[in-house]
Amino acid sequence: MSKEHSGREQDEMQFADQVAEYLDRGVRMGDFHKIVLFAEHKFLGLLRERLSSAAKQAVVFEAPKNLTKLDESDIKRYFT
Repeated sequence: MSKEHSGREQDEMQFADQVAEYLDRGVRMGDFHKIVLFAEHKFLGLLRERLSSAAKQAVVFEAPKNLTKLDESDIKRYFT
């Protein structure tokens, strides 16, 4: 990398790598046929950059929305 990144940015990039690898493997193994992505705007961009073309094709919806602060019942209401 040509520019310096903070420790937090490094952690975010590493986590994006891990999530992308998980999704890529799931698509490749036939575990996932459709993917819906919700993530904070910046992280969603990092993740998009790292997804394989097959995983990108499996993405049917994405939204720059951080749901991490919601509890399970709020998340269920969000989707119903």
